[in-house]
Amino acid sequence: MNDSDFIQSAAASQIDTFALNNLSTQAAALVPVAVQVNARARNSAVAPTGMTPVVRVSGTDYFAPAPVTGLTTSFQNGFGYVWNLSPATGLPWTVSEMNGAEGGERSET
Repeated sequence: MNDSDFIQSAAASQIDTFALNNLSTQAAALVPVAVQVNARARNSAVAPTGMTPVVRVSGTDYFAPAPVTGLTTSFQNGFGYVWNLSPATGLPWTVSEMNGAEGGERSET
């Protein structure tokens, strides 16, 4: 990926998620710990001006507790959230949940 491959939003509350790679055979043999969604982001100086990390589990979207704000017009790194437990169950992640999960962002004003 590079900065010319991106998603964009022209309105608040738009969600875009992408399938995550399945765990390798070696990783699937371990105890799943967490799912982390990260992004590089910038603001084009028009609304929407922020974003919220999202993970989709079994067709339902779950959002990080706080939006990312203060984006500039230059790409910045380090925006994301870690889900230590499956938001669908409140229990530790299973391999099948991780393999079926999607990660992405929701646009925010």
